[in-house]
Amino acid sequence: DLPRRAEIELSIYDLAGRKLVTLDRGAREPGRYSIRWNGRDEKGHRLPAGVYFCDFRAEAEGQTIARFTRKIILVR
Repeated sequence: DLPRRAEIELSIYDLAGRKLVTLDRGAREPGRYSIRWNGRDEKGHRLPAGVYFCDFRAEAEGQTIARFTRKIILVR
């Protein structure tokens, strides 16, 4: 849940730390959101099965109000 209005960014990274795709970015109102990833990179290429990282950041009034990174497994 996003507790207050914030600028957010949700991105997927590979094990080497390279950003593969930004799934969502911009101003969001408080609330609960869900986003699906289709397993493709920024150019639309289908990525192989494996381990990736999902990174979420939310900033409001110049301060980070939420940040987390989760390991995800893409299965084909």
